[in-house]
Amino acid sequence: MKLITSSGPVHLISVYAPTLQAPEDVKDSFYHSLRNILVNIPRKHSVYVLGDFNARVGADHDSWPRQIGHHGIGKMNDNGQRVLELCAELDLCVTNTYFSGREMKKVSWHHPRSGHWHQLDLILVRRQLLKRVHHTASMHSADCDTDHALIRCKIRLPKPTRPKNTTPQPRRIPRMETNNMSDPGLFELFKDRLLKALDSPATGNSTSSDEKWSKLRTILQQAGKDTFGLRARKQPDWFKENLDKIGPALDEKRNSRLAYINTPYPENKAAMKNARARAQCVLRETQRELWDSVCSNVQKCDDRGDIAGVHAALKSALGPSPRLTAPLKDPEGNILLEKADQPCSF
Repeated sequence: MKLITSSGPVHLISVYAPTLQAPEDVKDSFYHSLRNILVNIPRKHSVYVLGDFNARVGADHDSWPRQIGHHGIGKMNDNGQRVLELCAELDLCVTNTYFSGREMKKVSWHHPRSGHWHQLDLILVRRQLLKRVHHTASMHSADCDTDHALIRCKIRLPKPTRPKNTTPQPRRIPRMETNNMSDPGLFELFKDRLLKALDSPATGNSTSSDEKWSKLRTILQQAGKDTFGLRARKQPDWFKENLDKIGPALDEKRNSRLAYINTPYPENKAAMKNARARAQCVLRETQRELWDSVCSNVQKCDDRGDIAGVHAALKSALGPSPRLTAPLKDPEGNILLEKADQPCSF
């Protein structure tokens, strides 16, 4: 069975292997067919082989370090040898042997004459995907209408990761503090710096228009930044207004984390988790109060027919809408700067 999941294709292969008393050619044919099926599955796909192998793989981890774990049970028989050889060839492992627990959680079949319990039902997975398996154990309480116990395997399918954007992002242009431009003293200082930079000998060496524009742009940006300064990045108003309420919770969270890093004791870890939970509760409560206030203000403005007040309240909470522009390009990818050429691109 092939499942298409969010983390990629998952193949579930259900098998029933020949018993120990079956002829050798029947066993060879079964494992040859199973090998051909597994080889034809791409390596990037997840594979889970599960069923009654009629095989005991044993607990010899030293001889099969990549195929079985430290929690196997019993001794290996001939069919178990075949299973482990297949696992070694295709880099598979037996998940039943990697999890500790009571012996009854490791066995699935009761021999009617000897009375011994054995693990004959196995779940195989690629070695590289073993980290996705959380637990594998026998469930004797499940009624499956058979003398074999149900084997439950818990796996985790990871969420798909977004591919990294390798396209170089344009550098963000720093914004100058335009409120300072109304100051006459700063305006005169800006004019003096601009004239001094334009009169420098290095400015007149450019020949092409692109180089001249690039130098002029650099001069204007540098003079404006040195004179008026850059616009400071604003924090959300709700954070500043409620800093006396949020600050202690964040300080407690930071101090508890440092204490756990310095002395990783269980009590420090518990204190860190509690501090994180309290800080999260305080932040959520503060944000909820903010949005309740915004919604109340918008509703009051709407009740009295103040449309401008509605838009102002929404803008104060959400911020201004970004204005995005996309330059027009010709079929070769060149940007069209002349207005006469732009209609031809449609």
